[in-house]
Formats: sequence, C-alpha cells, structure tokens
Amino acid sequence: MYGIFLPDKNLGFVFAHKSGSRLLSNTLRSFFELMKYPYFLMDKHNQENHLNMNQKAKFYVFTRNPIDRFLSGYNWMNKQLINSKGEDFLEYYNDNNLKSINSYIKNYIDLCKKFPDPHYYPQTFPVLNKSYNDSFFNGDFNLRKEFDNRFYSYKIINIEDIDSKVKKDMHLSSLLLDDKTEIYKQQYQTIDIFEDFCDLGPLQRCHFNFSYFYIKNMLDIDHHLNIKQKISNENIDKIKNLFINELLFFGYDNKSSKISTPETINLSKVIV
Repeated sequence: MYGIFLPDKNLGFVFAHKSGSRLLSNTLRSFFELMKYPYFLMDKHNQENHLNMNQKAKFYVFTRNPIDRFLSGYNWMNKQLINSKGEDFLEYYNDNNLKSINSYIKNYIDLCKKFPDPHYYPQTFPVLNKSYNDSFFNGDFNLRKEFDNRFYSYKIINIEDIDSKVKKDMHLSSLLLDDKTEIYKQQYQTIDIFEDFCDLGPLQRCHFNFSYFYIKNMLDIDHHLNIKQKISNENIDKIKNLFINELLFFGYDNKSSKISTPETINLSKVIV
C-alpha cells in the first residue's frame, strides 16, 4: 500500500499497485503543489504511523475493476516480473506455462501463495497494508469488517469513474478551444468526486483535469503489450468468482470489464 496524506486536512489517499497508482499519485501531487497543500507520502512502512497519529482521518481509497486488474497483473508479470523474480519464479513460470492466460488463471491462487506480489494478488491486501492470505478466496474474508477496522472514515472511488469524468470534461473543453478564455470559465466536474475540494475555482479544477489527462497519456505510451489470447467461458467465470467479493464491495457488480464476453481478448488494450 502507498498513498498521500494531507496533515492540514487530516485527509489521506490510498492506492494499490495496478490500480492507477502512478497516474493518481502524480496527478494529486501536482495538484497539491499547485494548491500549496503540505503533504506526506505513505508507504507500507509508515502507513501505520499515519493511521495511529491521525486516528480520525478520512481516506479516499482508489480501486480498479478487479477483472481488468487481474489481466493487468498478468501483463505486468510477462513484461516485468519474469526479469526480476529469480530462478525459482522462472522455473515455476515455465513449468506451469504461465505465458498462457488460461494457465495463469488455473494457477493463480497457487501463484499468489508461493510468490506473493502486490502487482498481481488482490488489491484488497495492499490497500489494507496486509500480507496475502488464502482466506480471501475461501469466503472467510469480510471486506466490510476489514475496511471498517482499518479506516475511521473512508470513501471508495473507482478509478474508472474518475477517468470517465475527465473524458467528459475534456470533451466539453475541446468545444471551447476557439475561445481559450472560456476554457478557464468552464466548471470542471471531476474534482467534485472528492467532497473536500468542491469549493475550488475553475483554474484549480482545470489544472487537476489537464494534469490527469497529460500524465495518463504519457503512461499509456509504455503500458501496453501486443498480446491476443482466447479465454474460455469457463475461465471467464473463474475470474469473476475469484474476485466476487471485491466486485460487490467496490461497486463493480453492475459495471462492465474488458472480458465481458467470451472472445479473443486483445490484451494490448489492458493497461499494465
């Protein structure tokens, strides 16, 4: 887990790997520096100190669709982790044919147990700053109880909702490009997803949106793999069942993902 804490507002922002963490961290830091808000960076080592010192703090917890994140973790493993995990991991990777998405699905729980890594195990654990354990997959892990115990006050924000709001705002901005003074008069709505910043003026709102949009496009350039693989109906159901508790608790039960239909999946469209 890592994130950002604003001591003057007693307010924190928590991310997990493969859940838009680099995008959000850089966007928020740019925004806070513009606003001259003092902030501290949190990681798995100092999060406890911040929680203990600020017991009544409010936290925004950012999540990503667990199914899309699962594919992103698979991409990340093939792009980065196989070059840095050592001989034991490479032997396991080759013996179980983890280059195949269907083999990755089949061996996923065993992989998490033997080689736990926050880039591909469930985002719940890094968010809560907990080590991986199998209770997540056997129905004994109560997300509501764990989050309520962890945070005094929190709001879960789906990164996809921020993305869609920024796109909507930026589309409206593009309609005003002939009159640049009007761009700064537009009431950008994205920042309102954080109730604590609803009173900001148009310039600050504009800065948040353009920072997010620029950083996202820069990250997208180096975050794709040109891979296409078929995923069976059975394995699509397996993925959904693996993450059913996150899908429900994070509010994704009625939202689509990259693998909503059994077809050839272009994994290059899944940001790693």
